[in-house]
Amino acid sequence: MKGLSASLWNGLIGEKPCPPIILGIGLGGSADLALKLAKKSLLRPLGVGHENEKIAQLEREILKEVNALGIGPMGMGGRTTALDVKIELCSQTSSFSPGWVNNSVLGT
Repeated sequence: MKGLSASLWNGLIGEKPCPPIILGIGLGGSADLALKLAKKSLLRPLGVGHENEKIAQLEREILKEVNALGIGPMGMGGRTTALDVKIELCSQTSSFSPGWVNNSVLGT
């Protein structure tokens, strides 16, 4: 979780989204596949966790940590920075493990 957390925060802060966001995370495969998985994860309906309970638990933990940042809607402070976190992953055989963070901003 610590390695994922550093990458996640760098991706989240680097994007400078306007909350509330839906955070999509793609893990594994090649870098281009990780990006595709991050985008694909955003297609899952809100409130529907990953089918693997360990991944679903990780989604809940990340959501709790992101909302604990206190950034809130429009960056004005508050408890809701992210509405949901979605993770998709694929297996891989190489020692290089890419990940990608993508977020969807609600609004116009």
